[in-house]
Amino acid sequence: MTTDEAIESALSRLKVVDAATAEKLGRQPRPTTDPETLFKLADIPIRHQRCRSLERGGAWGATFDRVRVKIADGVLIALVGNRGSGKTQMGVELIREALATGLSCRFASATKFFMEIKATYRRDATDTEEKVLRRFTSPRLLVLDEIGRRGETDWENRLLFELLNDRYNDCRSTILISNHDVEGFAASMGPSLVSRINETGGVIDCSWKSFRETV
Repeated sequence: MTTDEAIESALSRLKVVDAATAEKLGRQPRPTTDPETLFKLADIPIRHQRCRSLERGGAWGATFDRVRVKIADGVLIALVGNRGSGKTQMGVELIREALATGLSCRFASATKFFMEIKATYRRDATDTEEKVLRRFTSPRLLVLDEIGRRGETDWENRLLFELLNDRYNDCRSTILISNHDVEGFAASMGPSLVSRINETGGVIDCSWKSFRETV
């Protein structure tokens, strides 16, 4: 057996083929279907990946169950309210659940989305704005964190509307997370997006006691 044949044989037993090795062998990386592997590849912050001591009871658990059953339905849902209420972790746990049912998922902050778009404007950029938008519109579930930390410029508002409207039209679920209160969130997003959110999923006030508070 030649060296290349040995490599090919070893790779055939793996669920995931390294992209560089796959290119060397003239083949596409083999996608994994393992939920735990996909969870680690979904750009989720390590702190939230490692959270295992989550208390699923009370208002948090009731809200999680309320949202979880809708994920496959192409909803736009906003989780809003005070800091430390577990909104981001809820988004992460929704990704974990969705991956287990075979849905593709991605986690990102609003800042990350805009940074990836801006990177396409560099002279040496290999991505286009359209390609970046496609990466964010293609997952069946997108969790977009810190939506309230954007500058709300016309440029940002245009791109955000384009992204969310594309996902709305394609019936792909999106969870938006913001530290705004309900009224502040509505003012930030504008009536067109709020109407789409209210139609498909709604704005959920997560203003219960912060998990970060010490006793």
